[in-house]
Amino acid sequence: MIKKLPKEVWSKIQAGEVIDGPSAIVRELIDNSLDANAKNIKVLVEDSGLSKVEVEDDGDGISYDDSFLLFTNHATSKISSFEELNNIKTLGFRGEALYSIGSVSYVTIKSKNINDDIGFQLIINGGKKIIHEKIPFSKGTRVSVQKIFFNVPAREKFLEDKRKEFNKFKEVFFNKSYAGWNTSFSLFSENKMIYEFPLCESIEKRINQIYPNLDLTKMGNIDLSDILKRYQKFVEQFQISNIKLIFSNRFSYSKNRSVFHFAFNGRSATNENLLKRIKGFYLNYLPKGFYPYFFMEITMLPAFLDCNVHPAKKNIKITSENIFVSSILQIIADKLNESQFSFNKYKDESFISSDNTHVKENYEIEYKVISEIEKNKLSEVENRIDNNFFYGNKFYNEITNNNLFYEQNEEKDQNEFEIQNNKKENNFYKLLNIENINQLWKNGKFLGQIFNTYLLFEYNDKLLILDQHAADERISYNILINNVDKKRRVLLFPKIIEINEEYIEKIIVLFEKAGIEITRLGKNKAQIFAILDIVPSYDEDNFINNTIEFIKDNLNINKMEIQEFISKFYMHIIAKSACHLAMKQGDKLTEIEAKKLCEKLFTQNEFEKCPHGRPTFFIIDKESFEKFFLRKK
Repeated sequence: MIKKLPKEVWSKIQAGEVIDGPSAIVRELIDNSLDANAKNIKVLVEDSGLSKVEVEDDGDGISYDDSFLLFTNHATSKISSFEELNNIKTLGFRGEALYSIGSVSYVTIKSKNINDDIGFQLIINGGKKIIHEKIPFSKGTRVSVQKIFFNVPAREKFLEDKRKEFNKFKEVFFNKSYAGWNTSFSLFSENKMIYEFPLCESIEKRINQIYPNLDLTKMGNIDLSDILKRYQKFVEQFQISNIKLIFSNRFSYSKNRSVFHFAFNGRSATNENLLKRIKGFYLNYLPKGFYPYFFMEITMLPAFLDCNVHPAKKNIKITSENIFVSSILQIIADKLNESQFSFNKYKDESFISSDNTHVKENYEIEYKVISEIEKNKLSEVENRIDNNFFYGNKFYNEITNNNLFYEQNEEKDQNEFEIQNNKKENNFYKLLNIENINQLWKNGKFLGQIFNTYLLFEYNDKLLILDQHAADERISYNILINNVDKKRRVLLFPKIIEINEEYIEKIIVLFEKAGIEITRLGKNKAQIFAILDIVPSYDEDNFINNTIEFIKDNLNINKMEIQEFISKFYMHIIAKSACHLAMKQGDKLTEIEAKKLCEKLFTQNEFEKCPHGRPTFFIIDKESFEKFFLRKK
C-alpha cells in the first residue's frame, strides 16, 4: 500500500541528503555568508563539531521580515524562476540548507540587516520554532548549531571519530577559503584559533596562506593571457573571462598526498571527470610516491555550468564537458612540455636530428575521453587478458603511451572543437638524436661517481648525469616485459588472504587469468597456491603482501575501472621485480662498467625514465652553469 510520508519523516530524509555531518553544516553556512557579501567569516567548532558548530559573518544580514521564512523548505532569496537556474551566480539557490539543518538539530540564528535598526533572534529545535524575537545585534549573521542529529539516532551513529570529523572540517574550510580568497576566514576549535587567512588580493596569496611551505614560483603557472595566445577558440567557446592554473611539475610536488582545489565562478566544487583525468595524467607524469598539487580558478559563462547535480552542490557538470576537460589537460601538458626535466631545455641544434626516424612529420596528440567501463563488461576485460598479453609488446605499448588517459585519434570530428598539440619541435622524447647523446659517454671524459649513485660524463661543453639505479632498473624492466611468460610456481606454503567480499569473486577471476592460482575459502578469504614465476623465491611473501596492499589502494568501490586496475597491476609486478634486479644506490662502478651501463640503456627503445617515472639521466650545458653563476645573462 502506498502511503504519503508525514512531514516529520520526509524532512529528516531530505536533511540527510544535504547534511551528512557537522562539516556539511559549515559548508552550507559559509556559502550563505559569501552570498551575503561577507568580508570576514569566523567558524567555531566544539568537540570537532559534534557538540557545536557556529558561523559568524559581517555580511548584509537578514531582514526581520524575511526571518519569518527562514527554515521554510525551498525558501530562498537567490532565485525566483526556473530560467534563473541557467545563470546562477550565488553559491546557494535550492532553499534547502537551513531547513535541513533545523530539522535535525537545535539552531540559534541572530542577524541584523544592513538597512534595519534592530536585529532578531530565532531558535529552532528539530524543525519547531521555539523563540522568534527582536534583539540588538550588529550588522551580519551568527548561526549556532547544537545537538546535531539528536532526533535521528541512525544518522548520529554513523558519525566518525573526532579526529576524522575535524579533518572534514579542515577540508571544507580550506576549499571555501580557497574559492573565497577575497574574504577573510578564521577557524576556532575549543575557542582557540587554529587558522586565520586574512583577505588577500590574489588567489596565489591565499594558496600560500593555506600551504605556507609551498613555493609557487617553482610550479606550472598559467593565466588567461597565456591561454589567449594559443587557445583562443577554447576561451571563446566557453566564454572564459578569467582562468588561473597552478600545478605540480617534477620540481614541486607533495610527498604524502595529492592536493586538488577547484573554483568555478567562485564556487568550490569538483568536476569528477576533470579530477579523474588529472589524477590519471599525474600517475604517469610523476614517479611513484610523488603526488601533485593542482589549483584551478575559472570564471566562465554560468550557462555552461550545472551546479544542481546534488543537494550538497559539491560536484559540478560542464556543458561540452569532454571538450573542456581535454582542453585543460592539453594546456597543462603543453606547459609541462616547455619545462621538461630533461635535455629539451637547451637550444643546441646539434642535438636535434632533422632526419630522426622516431619523429612523425605531422605528429599530433589529441586527448580523448576514455569511457567508463561498466561492471557487466568483466568478461570483455578477461578476453582482453587472454588475447593481448601476458606482458606482450602491444599491451605494454598501450600502457607506456598513457592510453588509459588519452589516445591518438586518426579522424577528427569537424563538428567538435578540440585543442591539439602542434608539432612538438621541442619534444625531447620525440626529437632526441641518440647518436649525439652517445657521444657524451663514448667520447667524453668519465668524471666519476657522486653520492654513490650518479655517473658523470663531460663532452663538448655538456654534462651527462646518469642515475645508475634508475638506468639499470629501466634496462631490467624492458628485458622482463619482453621475455616473461605466464609460467606459475607453486608455493611451498599456500598463503591465506582477506579480500573485501564485494570484490572477491572478481579478483579471483582476474588473478587466475594473470597466472596466480587462488581459491576462495569463505565470504572474504582466499588461498593462493601458485604465483608468477618471475617473482624470486626469496621474495614470495613480500610480493603477495605488496599485491594485497596494491589491491586495497587501487580497487576501491566504484573508483577504478577493471581495465585500469589490471594495467596498473602488471606494471606494478614487473616494476617491482626490475627494482630488485637492478644495481643499487651505493654500488661502486668503474669507468668500464659505467660505459657498459650507458651502452645498455641507450640501445633501449624506452630509456628516458625508470618504470616508476623517475628520469634516468639529465643533460646540462656549460651555458646554463654560467647563467646560474651570473657569468652570462
